[in-house]
Amino acid sequence: MNDKLNLYKKISIIVLIVLYLIFASYICIFILKENKFGITEFGDKSYIIIKNNDIVNYKKGSLVIVENKNISELNNNDEIFYYNSNDKNEIYISNGIIEKVSLDTEPQYVILKDIKGNWKDEAVIGTPVKTYNGLGYILNVFTNDFCFLVLIIIPILSLILYEVYNILRYFGINPLKESKN
Repeated sequence: MNDKLNLYKKISIIVLIVLYLIFASYICIFILKENKFGITEFGDKSYIIIKNNDIVNYKKGSLVIVENKNISELNNNDEIFYYNSNDKNEIYISNGIIEKVSLDTEPQYVILKDIKGNWKDEAVIGTPVKTYNGLGYILNVFTNDFCFLVLIIIPILSLILYEVYNILRYFGINPLKESKN
């Protein structure tokens, strides 16, 4: 009975470690695929975390999956996410509804409803595909520098050191044993 309990305990620990490593890998990839504006890009999809209430029709803390599109793929009345800048030349993410798509001029651009100006292809991110309310909060916590250090780096470093310790013990070297001089 005690042997079965130890076996279940070892299997449970291995399963938890594997699940943790999968989670840690996903978070690392999510961070590594961020562009300079803090948007994670996988192929033709961008993952935007709504960090404030400036984005119309989206709740703070939502994760919005946006399909990257060129201007030639857009239509009137499509909702788009795009890069915008303020008076201090700080770049931020915004959204709007397309009033007109101009394909016959070079460069091509879009005009948005209720917003002055026009946006060229490099400013357009794409159209929203799916929204997950609250998931942005969770990803924001796990991708924050301090949490990444505490939840990802330190545990993985501990696992590596523990494995090195076990290898040394296997070869008859006990690094924790005090030497007699």
